[in-house]
Amino acid sequence: FFLALGSKENSVTLPLSLFLLEIIFFQNLDHPTTRKKIILSAAVISALLILFALIYFTLGDGFRLVNNGHSNRSFTLLQRLMTESRIVILYISQLFYPNPLRLSIEHDIQISTSLLQPWTTLAAIGLIIGLIGLALAGVRKRPVFGFSVLFFFLNHFIESSFLPLELIFEHRNYLPSLFFFWPIAVSLIKLIDYYRIKQPSTSRVVCGGIVVLVILLTASTYIRNMAWATEKTLWEDAMQKAPGRARPAYNLAKYHYVREGRLDEALQLFSRALNLDADTPAHSKAMALNGMASIHFSRQDPAKALQLCRQALKTYPGFESAAYNSVLALIKMQRWQEASRAID
Repeated sequence: FFLALGSKENSVTLPLSLFLLEIIFFQNLDHPTTRKKIILSAAVISALLILFALIYFTLGDGFRLVNNGHSNRSFTLLQRLMTESRIVILYISQLFYPNPLRLSIEHDIQISTSLLQPWTTLAAIGLIIGLIGLALAGVRKRPVFGFSVLFFFLNHFIESSFLPLELIFEHRNYLPSLFFFWPIAVSLIKLIDYYRIKQPSTSRVVCGGIVVLVILLTASTYIRNMAWATEKTLWEDAMQKAPGRARPAYNLAKYHYVREGRLDEALQLFSRALNLDADTPAHSKAMALNGMASIHFSRQDPAKALQLCRQALKTYPGFESAAYNSVLALIKMQRWQEASRAID
């Protein structure tokens, strides 16, 4: 747990997940002594989490990281929290309907600027509260359902809440979805067992439907893997599904430039990425400008390359790659003193 905590923030939920597992499946909540132990354990875990938060946000750099992290983003802390409610519902919909056309390494997500802009923000928040409430209310009668729902939201809490991370990545859904289909599997088994005696034909239909579903999901996975076949196909797929995002255009431009030497296509894509949306707009724009500068340098136009590098450094001060390329351009033009001062 402590080794994981040093490398991935969301591992902090492991003790809570184990505690949730313990109280739902292995403890008799009707027994007074058990309830007292659970309350005491919950108090201890809460105290430890509060202590960790205090250390992180006071003695550590947590407050500065969270505060400064959002200052470089295209969204505020409150906007991120509201937007993440819609993203979590999107994660759920992708689990139920994993159509390859809905899956991408990059998503173009509209920022929630208020509870009603877009209106789905309030609906998503209401749905999340409703699901959690339903899980808590029925945890004794339907422990499998209650645990799977609570585990899902608990393990989305870190990366889908206040930390100044990028808004959405599908891989964040892997761990939370670990028990997501457990209630459905249990329900299907009960359904098959129920009809096996009373209506064997219905039981066979259900089993056949499950087989067909597995085949469809297998085909869907194969189709999705085609997009991940190469770096080029991956970013081409992302560009089609998120045309308003800068990252796919930039990475595809970089691929054309570095791997294939197709400078015209790369320059066009870098120019396109320059005006597209990104979670860190200044950094994204500087990277596109620096990419354009590299191409002009390759075309023996150091003056243009220097102009673009300086524009990149003005947009995003301290950008080392642009500073390095500007020095190369100065050296190419034999402006030795300026290059020396730039290095210093």
